[in-house]
Amino acid sequence: MNRLRDILPVLRLFLGERRLVLAMGAGLAALTVLAGMALLGISGWFITATALAGLVPATAMAFDVFAPAAAIRLLALTRTGARYGERLVTHDAALGLLAGLRERLFRGWAQPGAARALRARPARLLFRLTADIDALDSLYLRIAVPLVASLAALLVLALTLGWVSGALALAVVAVTVLAGVVFPLLAGRRSAPAARRRALAIEALRARVIDLVAGQTELAMAGRLMP
Repeated sequence: MNRLRDILPVLRLFLGERRLVLAMGAGLAALTVLAGMALLGISGWFITATALAGLVPATAMAFDVFAPAAAIRLLALTRTGARYGERLVTHDAALGLLAGLRERLFRGWAQPGAARALRARPARLLFRLTADIDALDSLYLRIAVPLVASLAALLVLALTLGWVSGALALAVVAVTVLAGVVFPLLAGRRSAPAARRRALAIEALRARVIDLVAGQTELAMAGRLMP
């Protein structure tokens, strides 16, 4: 709950500033996945149907190859165009959001109290401006967009398999949820302490480097600076 409470301001910023662009990027990602699924299904059916129709000369002459071929070309072009649009829209939205976050961060640090507190720890300022802000692009590009695309694909797959067999659809949904939700949550919980220690270690390393660079004058005057 504490982690969710900490990330709520960022989520509100994401949803408040460029909601339409974010939704468009997620929709294009879902369209790309669905077009790929349809392309795979129609291609497999077309190859199988062509092989079966060729067994008998009468069916081979009557088999329509133009409609499936046109559908395959249409789906291939749709997938390519949707993928290009998804990359363009999502990265533009993510970069714009990161710029907005940096602006808010600068405005907050411009306050007298925050500026005095950060002056004593410049490494934290550098760390927040670089690693922390850059890591937030994963929230949209690597979590939200793939999640929307996966949910759309899972819904279509469940409906399609449910039309054939309800038990098969439930089994596929259960395995997908287990592999896509339960396992990542368990892995994230297990790796959280190590990630926290890594972040603190990197911040401490940057603090030491900044202190070393800031003290070059004193080191040179004392003759302790290597040539």
